Amino acid sequence: MKAISKHLIVLLAVGLAGCTALGTPVPTATLQPTPTEDQLVLAEDTLVTFFELLNEGDYEIAIQLQGGPPEFIEELQIFNPDVDPMNFAGLFKSSCETQFLCLKVKRVVSGEQVSEDEFRFVVEFEGEDGETFFYGPCCGADPTEEPPFSEFEYTVVRINGRLRVLRGPIYVP
Repeated sequence: MKAISKHLIVLLAVGLAGCTALGTPVPTATLQPTPTEDQLVLAEDTLVTFFELLNEGDYEIAIQLQGGPPEFIEELQIFNPDVDPMNFAGLFKSSCETQFLCLKVKRVVSGEQVSEDEFRFVVEFEGEDGETFFYGPCCGADPTEEPPFSEFEYTVVRINGRLRVLRGPIYVP
């Protein structure tokens, strides 16, 4: 219950109002202008919460923090042909179970506000063993030619006053 309350507070704090880009109604709240540092903290909280929600299977709430791009949503629809293409929570559920690693953020390595409505972060994820997740090498590649890495870049943007995460979880072929 404590985790759910935390997520609801973050959702309200980032100014979710009206309907999301994916068409799901959400509680109304207003994001008041605050100093840049506070905006960076809100964007970071949005990113971390998005991945916590996916990891915990709270897809209905997680999709309210996802902002595309449209090509990403189209990929989810293509990879999950048995799921109603308008059931975004179902698309994320299926994807997290079959194509993506929906891990929690272990550490935010860096974050910066690059414009009034755009924030960039580098994060590390927590693997299922509790340790930092390393990706690669892929598909039988030589680790000396394709060394494993643990840092992933994500962008959070403000769309119609609401903070949204661009991109999705880590794809695993």
